[in-house]
Amino acid sequence: MKAQDIAVLLKVFLWRDRSWSQRELAVALGLSVSEANHALKRLALAKLYNPHRKQVIRKSAEELLLHGVKFFYPARIGAIAYGIPTAHAAKPLSDLLVFDAADKLVWPDANGEEKGQSLEPLYPTLPRAAKGDPELHELLALIDAIRAGGARERALAEEQLSARLLGT
Repeated sequence: MKAQDIAVLLKVFLWRDRSWSQRELAVALGLSVSEANHALKRLALAKLYNPHRKQVIRKSAEELLLHGVKFFYPARIGAIAYGIPTAHAAKPLSDLLVFDAADKLVWPDANGEEKGQSLEPLYPTLPRAAKGDPELHELLALIDAIRAGGARERALAEEQLSARLLGT
């Protein structure tokens, strides 16, 4: 699997109640159509996605996102930069936690208005994709909290992510 497959998985999950094409998926995520196609094939091979129903296998996805993503795609935190808030600095965790402004994490972005420690996104065009989709941004921020957060942030992110994926 590639890191961008996580975003594909989340976007397909969000689109569970609508009809979509691979071209739409690719455009929404800033990927080429072939990258989206290959991601869906890898997700199906990993038993995270049912290609016949065009649906995420929720329990398997939850297991990967809660327990595997932090190991396969570890956080790379860099210098202070302007960008788009992520992890605990973005919703929904920013509404639940109090943190020092110096601890803010951002995806570096030339048009970003927030300043914080840079966190390398899962793939380069991810910040642009998240800007256009608040629900996707929230899910990706929860993933980043699992990848980069401390025990408190991870626990809250895991709880929030499970509730969203499983509808509990």
